[in-house]
Amino acid sequence: MTTDIELPNPRVFVAARHAFRPPFGNVVVQDFCPITDEAHTELLQTLLVLEMFDNVEIEVPVDDPLPLKLSDQRAAQTTGGTDFLWVRINDVPEALGAREYSADTELVLDVVDPLNLAGGRFLLQTRDAVGKCTPHDGPADVQIGLADLATIYMGAHQASQLVRADRITELREGALQDLDAAFSTDRAPYCGTHLFDDALCTEHAAPQGFRCPTGGAVAVRSSRLARYRAVTRGQLGGHTREHR
Repeated sequence: MTTDIELPNPRVFVAARHAFRPPFGNVVVQDFCPITDEAHTELLQTLLVLEMFDNVEIEVPVDDPLPLKLSDQRAAQTTGGTDFLWVRINDVPEALGAREYSADTELVLDVVDPLNLAGGRFLLQTRDAVGKCTPHDGPADVQIGLADLATIYMGAHQASQLVRADRITELREGALQDLDAAFSTDRAPYCGTHLFDDALCTEHAAPQGFRCPTGGAVAVRSSRLARYRAVTRGQLGGHTREHR
């Protein structure tokens, strides 16, 4: 059964599915969608005062500040992680040209597509957050698979992380540092349980300051979720509640 909890603050919304599992009762929050940091705190406070339930489980982005808002950070236990967003870049110049960037750079990417549909060598130029990407026949700075380009594109991982996993190759010294700086994002990608058209990104799926192209440049199939369960006594906003 799904219950919509209406709160007095219009910035706060939660859809909670709950079920009693004798001898305890759980609240499972599948869509935790505060619009502001203040709303995040208010929504969390509302959940923690539901004393008729023994456990509160919340699915949130992997970089959500939820544990940091508790007086005892160990009160929020990570019970699992789920992959919930799949992205394929179908048109590299269009997709990279539509994204916003955090630093100015000029890089030549040798993109490898195992399907031989979207790969090639491309010059990416970024100035004042705006990118321009065109086919290029000069030497490459970085060799990268299409899947790894997608994870950098969405801000899920940095190029410097992927190279340590032997997933991409730096062909020019310093290129990975430039790639990290340009593709840096404020938040990890996240889309909850919402459904998306194959050809569209939405603001909810993308990190802050991120523009997604329309059309067929990026195919979004459905983010990485962290599932927290509050299991001990914690304090939030001056109120102490048993939120096990």
